[in-house]
Amino acid sequence: ATTDPIEALKGFVLPIGGYKGYGLALVMDILSGVLAGGKSNGQVNSLYANLNEPQGVCHFTAAIDVSAFMEVKDFKMRMDSFIEQIKTSNLARGSSKIYIPGELEFEEENRRKCQGIPVPCTLWEDLQKLEQNPEYEIPVSAH
Repeated sequence: ATTDPIEALKGFVLPIGGYKGYGLALVMDILSGVLAGGKSNGQVNSLYANLNEPQGVCHFTAAIDVSAFMEVKDFKMRMDSFIEQIKTSNLARGSSKIYIPGELEFEEENRRKCQGIPVPCTLWEDLQKLEQNPEYEIPVSAH
């Protein structure tokens, strides 16, 4: 065990999440590194160490045609059931709700649509100063 992040990276191939977590991580490294033509297996350059050399980061994106497997309405119904099972599971100690990916962001988007977007006072003051400058026009969105 270590609290040194540099030392911890030396053991980066150790499985997180058991053999299933290891398998998922390995597949993602193959798809987003090896297959995509980028660096993989811990060879990605540091974002901070050498700013003159590309990191070698690549991405993998996939699209799945659900209708090639089943009717879309059936998939949606099965997903609704799947999500319900997840959300009605026992909560971890100290948790008040189980979130699915994207749910927090969806809730925050709705909150901001109703309450507005918080702007730090210092930024607001800077924007007001810019507004007073006749050479600078702040575009107003109609959204």
